Amino acid sequence: MGSLTSAFKLCADFIEENPTHVQASFLMGLICEALDKREKAEEYFNRTIYLEPNHLDALNHLAFLMELHGDEERVVRLRKRAQRVSHNKG
Repeated sequence: MGSLTSAFKLCADFIEENPTHVQASFLMGLICEALDKREKAEEYFNRTIYLEPNHLDALNHLAFLMELHGDEERVVRLRKRAQRVSHNKG
């Protein structure tokens, strides 16, 4: 857990200096998810999608979090969007 906490701090500092860095926002979402900070993870995955609307991994992780929240309508929308992105990349 200590390594994740250190990663969280490093990533937060980096994002403060580089607020539009897509991969840092996504990484922060993953770190928050691993630390069981689901609301913060959701914020960072949403931020990632805002910065890069076709970020497939962020769409999938956000869909998973929405499933945990029981927001089935949003899960369906996110999964359809992820399928379109995946299809267009393929």
